[in-house]
Amino acid sequence: MAKTCPSAARAQLQSVFAVLEDVSGELQPPTPDGYIVPAGRATMTQTPSYSDSEELSPSLNIIDQFQDAVPAGTGTIPLYGRLDANYGKPEGDALFVALQGDYNDPTKISATLSATDPLDADAEEITISGIINANDIDENILAGKFPPRGVVQIDDERVQYRSIIYNDDGTATLGGCKRGYGNTVVAAHEDGATVQMLSRIYSQSVCRQTCSIYILNDDKLLLFMSGCAITQDAVRLQRQQGQMFTFDFQGQRMGWCGVGEVGEAPVGAKVKLAKGGADAYTPGGYIRNKTRRDDNAGAGYRIIAVDDDTDTLTLSAAPVGWQTGDALHPWLPKGKTIGTPLESRFANVEIDGIAGKMQDGGLTISCPVTNLEEIGDEYVGEGISTVRSITLERSVNFRAKDGQEFGRGYRGYELPVTVYTGKYPGLTLAHHMLRVKFGTPEIGESDNVVTMTQNGTALGATGEDALFIIQE
Repeated sequence: MAKTCPSAARAQLQSVFAVLEDVSGELQPPTPDGYIVPAGRATMTQTPSYSDSEELSPSLNIIDQFQDAVPAGTGTIPLYGRLDANYGKPEGDALFVALQGDYNDPTKISATLSATDPLDADAEEITISGIINANDIDENILAGKFPPRGVVQIDDERVQYRSIIYNDDGTATLGGCKRGYGNTVVAAHEDGATVQMLSRIYSQSVCRQTCSIYILNDDKLLLFMSGCAITQDAVRLQRQQGQMFTFDFQGQRMGWCGVGEVGEAPVGAKVKLAKGGADAYTPGGYIRNKTRRDDNAGAGYRIIAVDDDTDTLTLSAAPVGWQTGDALHPWLPKGKTIGTPLESRFANVEIDGIAGKMQDGGLTISCPVTNLEEIGDEYVGEGISTVRSITLERSVNFRAKDGQEFGRGYRGYELPVTVYTGKYPGLTLAHHMLRVKFGTPEIGESDNVVTMTQNGTALGATGEDALFIIQE
């Protein structure tokens, strides 16, 4: 019995890829490690506007319209946090890098143990020296430093530390240490033992990388966009479902790739389509021959050029055996789900080192971008990052002790804050803010309890250090 697929694209089927660009604005090919499982539909759009003609006529009708230059494209990718417990790349790694600006590869960060006596199991501080951070990043805030918190490995033991103090003698002290982290064995370590960073660290930078983003809807419409800057990450804090991160982006140029039909047997890398078929394609998209089950040995056929007049596509490779009437569908590589999903029930907020109770809330990391718009360019130009806004929103059940928040909030007070998503070793993202300024709270109510909502804003201290995202 013949199987049939609907001609309508099914909303439940979607694949997403995000890849960092080597050159900003130049479309990069999708790669398997850029695969993202969207938690809800990812979207992408770039729609030109039209201006009405100002010409007058004997009629009250508008007699013409003019297409304007194309504005920046926009889109959204919701995803559940998925981490590799062995500190490999998480799902959406490119989005986190593009959001923050810098990624410090932990394999390039190390130090040596400075101790005259072996460390015992009760030690909550560890002194290190000879810090190396070989990440070659312009204006790297962590150049020659460790992150403000994280996980290190000494011999076979893993240690989580929650603070770092740089001493006058060139050493540094790791504080709040949790020995034997991740079910490793606490052991004595000799002076000079290597202290290797394990945590993946996303730190801030004035200059940020852009992404190429691909969204395949069913197998019928591929949308893609180059020059995508991440403009916001909304971190949802609640008690239900998976731990949600919602990334918004703004890009330079969108393209598309739909379904077509071979009009004539190809000659070389040129494929003539049925009449009008070229309108379903733009350069940069990828296709496969669904009829022949040909996806160019797993690489897809990239569209190099589109001739609308002759309905002809020029492909990256010359297909073999394609015939008139073959069905052409958009293509993306097969993605493998990365890591373990985080659960929202483990989210928590630690203020000045103390974990507090809260109903729900969120952390919104807004990094606006303005794209250059210049005469002569049909599409927008490069993006310029503007002032960030990092806001913590939290709602709590009002308790007797909370009355002091009104006086403190009115004056405005600052405390370090860490927002945890996840709980287990290697499966936790710590959003660490050195200074959060809290405002005056507002009172509301639920069905049975008076509630208090209080927001805070993350501030920088010395440079690009308002927020670190650290895998612990």
